[in-house]
Amino acid sequence: MKKENNILWESTGSGKTYVMAQTIANLKGIQKNIDKEKRMKLFICNQGENRSKTAAKLFGGKSASLHNEKNLVNKRLLDWAEVIYVFEERQRKEIGKRFPNQYIKKKIINLDIPDVYRYNQPELIKILKERFK
Repeated sequence: MKKENNILWESTGSGKTYVMAQTIANLKGIQKNIDKEKRMKLFICNQGENRSKTAAKLFGGKSASLHNEKNLVNKRLLDWAEVIYVFEERQRKEIGKRFPNQYIKKKIINLDIPDVYRYNQPELIKILKERFK
């Protein structure tokens, strides 16, 4: 068996039979890195219906709320997240009050986007893309 251009191959009597195992393994590794990048972001807003949900859909990750019982932020979500994004400074402070242990351990970024947009609104998407440049 011989490795050439990240592809394992072996010679048979009638020609080359390519064994794609190495290439497939490489692609799976790349996909895992992409998935990890997506799943480690947590977007938190007041209701978890518009801003955070739009951002999670746009950039990957999860969405949670500070006040909506349907998707309320919790310790497990905060522990899971590598980076936490909020949309107002008061949301960052509220996380600090409710979850002081997680607050001091996490990178929390304020995107500074007011609560005036609907889910997937083009203006909101434009602002989010600008903030993530």
